[in-house]
Amino acid sequence: MCNNQVTRLLQSFIDPVQLHRQAEFINWLVVQRDNMIQSFEEERQRWEAERESWNRMAEALLSQRVRAANSSQGDEDLERQCASYESENKHLREKVRMTGLSKLHRGIFTT
Repeated sequence: MCNNQVTRLLQSFIDPVQLHRQAEFINWLVVQRDNMIQSFEEERQRWEAERESWNRMAEALLSQRVRAANSSQGDEDLERQCASYESENKHLREKVRMTGLSKLHRGIFTT
């Protein structure tokens, strides 16, 4: 008999309509939570993609700057090398001219 009385007391305190409304509200809260989680995840992915884009742009700009610096250094090296070759060519022309004169000189005086 004691079991029956407890059951009747519990049933008298439980309003089925209120219980149904609470269950619907809990379901609505769960849906809202899931929507927020999905929204936050999409936002996180968007920020991640934007961050990666900025990183790629920064790397490209740094690479471009390094290439420009290397290019200007390379230009200086080429100018220095060109001046060295011109000096060497001038020296060799002078040597050829002197050798040619000495052969010519020898040819004139030995004939």
